[in-house]
Amino acid sequence: MAKSPVKRPKSIVKESWVAFGYGIGGVVITLGIMIWVPLSRISARIPSISLITR
Repeated sequence: MAKSPVKRPKSIVKESWVAFGYGIGGVVITLGIMIWVPLSRISARIPSISLITR
């Protein structure tokens, strides 16, 4: 019975890290889209930038 309370906080920590990782992943993806869309529009207007990005 003494071991069961020790295992519970570890599972909670793992779940919090998974949620934390998903949160960071979502923020990185949203920031990447917010940065990539304007850059793709600008590179479509200016051919020199599209050549540099490639």
